[in-house]
Amino acid sequence: MKLVPLLSALMSVSLAVCGTVPASAISLQHNDVIAQATPASTGRPPVTRPTGRPPQNRPPARPPARPTPRPTPWRPNRPPQHRPPPANWQRPSWANRPRPSWARNNGWRPNSVLVNPRAWPSRWAWNNGVAWVPQRAFWGGGFWGSFGPFTLAAGQAFWTQNRFTSPAVGSPGWFLFQNYGLVAAPCGPQNLVYIYGPNDSVMCAFPNMYVQAGFYYVDPGTLQLFVM
Repeated sequence: MKLVPLLSALMSVSLAVCGTVPASAISLQHNDVIAQATPASTGRPPVTRPTGRPPQNRPPARPPARPTPRPTPWRPNRPPQHRPPPANWQRPSWANRPRPSWARNNGWRPNSVLVNPRAWPSRWAWNNGVAWVPQRAFWGGGFWGSFGPFTLAAGQAFWTQNRFTSPAVGSPGWFLFQNYGLVAAPCGPQNLVYIYGPNDSVMCAFPNMYVQAGFYYVDPGTLQLFVM
């Protein structure tokens, strides 16, 4: 029976507290609690930490393959091969042009064939089976490119021409140089490769591991070099 006065007293105290504490005070106390829970600003930027794996540095995609010149030094797919000329072989007219007194055949007989490393399957195969015809409007018949004709100076030796020193890209002579891995050079010195071509033309190159220095003439049908 003593619990009734005690409950009445507790209710009186609660009502007294509710009646004396204003709502604004309770709101201020709530704001103070939020302010204390929020950390103070230090002025430093927030630190971002990686949450996953770092991005992988993948190499960029390779460009499409395109034809490029042969590397230097050029390495053919076979050792130098010499063989006798074909049966009933007849030297072209340009093979009978004069040579200097110091010209040598490097131990090989005249008209021996230095086999083309490209090994074309048949005559004129390099030109899709179509016979190539010299054009008189061009020096060398156009074999070395679309070069205009010219006349050597008085007293100038045939094998010293330096008017044109490199075959034009896409010409038959350019394919010849590509097949044998030759690099063009101005004519004159003794330690070069001299190639006599159609319409009394001559082009020179540096010797390599397949073509020794010396004098040769070219057969346009097979793009092969013959020892002079």
